[in-house]
Amino acid sequence: PLMFQNLLAERFKMKYHLEDPVTQVYALVVTRGGSKLKAGQPDDDPHNYGQIATKAAAGGPPTASARTSQYGVYRLSMAREGVHYEYLNITMKALAQFLGRQGGPLELPVVDATGLSGEYQVTLDIPPTQVHCASSGYPTDQGEGEQAPTASDPCGSTIRASLEKQGLRLARRSVPYRKVVVDSIERTPTEN
Repeated sequence: PLMFQNLLAERFKMKYHLEDPVTQVYALVVTRGGSKLKAGQPDDDPHNYGQIATKAAAGGPPTASARTSQYGVYRLSMAREGVHYEYLNITMKALAQFLGRQGGPLELPVVDATGLSGEYQVTLDIPPTQVHCASSGYPTDQGEGEQAPTASDPCGSTIRASLEKQGLRLARRSVPYRKVVVDSIERTPTEN
């Protein structure tokens, strides 16, 4: 954000530049069959990131937590099989950010290429072995003419299955990807 950039420049004498190198990413796209996503449920207090009231879904796993986050309202269930996320009002841009975050469940950044606007209900299942498997790396994405992962349970395979059920998939692409390069920065901030 611009205010944070200004703070770093003023208080820490940060100098930086932007680069757009061609980088391997996953593009979040709609499958040929089309999106099966349901419209999002509105959030009464989108800036409150605290605990919210929750009920277990009928016949579903008990809900361990329900919260509002930077990605929207979600329910989180945890069991031996892994983590089950139910986002109630997430944009495709926010979903791409969640999936591609550093230390997240995928080994590459994710960009939104769905063309879908608005907020949607999205569910994701992530087994314990894939919660933080961003360092494992596998050859390529499963898609038209592309080599499929060869590991028996590759990083992100369960996430891919969750997305496919909702009419979404991850396609490996090379795209210009903006990054900030810090040229210099002071260790000690200037006084107020």
